[in-house]
Amino acid sequence: MASWIFSIVWMCTRFWLWFATFSSSERVALVAAFFVLVGVVGEYVIELKAIEKKARLKKVIKGISMALLVVGLSGDVLGIIMGQAEMAALIGETGDAATSARNAATDAAHAKADAGEAKGKAQDASTAAGDAESKSKAANAVASNALTQAKAVDKYADLIAFKISWRILDGKRFHELMAGKPTGTAEIWFEPDDEAFAFAGGIAKDLKDAGWIVSGPDPMPADRKWTPKPPMTVLDEMRLDATMNGLAIGSKHLPDLQGKTAVGAFVWALERSMGRLGFVVMMGEYPSLPDNCVIVAVGRHVPFIPPNPYAPETAEPQSSKKNAKR
Repeated sequence: MASWIFSIVWMCTRFWLWFATFSSSERVALVAAFFVLVGVVGEYVIELKAIEKKARLKKVIKGISMALLVVGLSGDVLGIIMGQAEMAALIGETGDAATSARNAATDAAHAKADAGEAKGKAQDASTAAGDAESKSKAANAVASNALTQAKAVDKYADLIAFKISWRILDGKRFHELMAGKPTGTAEIWFEPDDEAFAFAGGIAKDLKDAGWIVSGPDPMPADRKWTPKPPMTVLDEMRLDATMNGLAIGSKHLPDLQGKTAVGAFVWALERSMGRLGFVVMMGEYPSLPDNCVIVAVGRHVPFIPPNPYAPETAEPQSSKKNAKR
């Protein structure tokens, strides 16, 4: 009960504070508009079928509605009159302000004469300040250029550090993409190298977690690295691809682009789980392999170091320009 009463008091207080922000004429106009609104609603109420059957109630409601309409319209007229009175008072205050402004203009004219004298002295000081500003701008340009070059070097250094960092598979992303996809078998080989071994191990673990049957990772045979003896095995061919690209995958058929098959799902998830590093998988088609089977050959990391895009353009030597004109 107490909370209900407090809510009503609080709402009434907020309404009164809001209502107090209006001028007197605006308050009268708001109250009059409310009365007109209630009167109009009353006119619609008497048209209801439930009210038409009760002639006495209809007569009472009609009388109240007409009274509210008369009061509301009278209040509108009163609000207009009060608004005009307030406007007249405001115009009077504006006239006083105009007189004050004229007096201020006279004082400003005297001040302008004094300022003219001061301006001459200021121009001499401005000339000296201009020379100092020119020197300051030249120094700022040199400093800005040096700062820009330093930022460019930092960005390029960060890019190189990222490109040469170890390859890491985003296991969470890989599992999300492999969820509900067909599974298969995989053989994972790696070039004897710490980074390649770590990357191959990550692929093997994530494939096992996705339900695949995985063998490896195993190191590639050292005696067949550069001069594999014929006949070339599937692993020999894939090793050559992995040497150039850093990663090669072989299967019986090339993977589908939609990732509906086991091999397609694996390649599709792998390419999208490398984050910003990204890479293009070197795929090979080997009909001798079983269905739903992949061979993964992980070579040494072959980072692509792009040219410095932040380096300023080198100006063409003057001698070259002269020769070109000739």
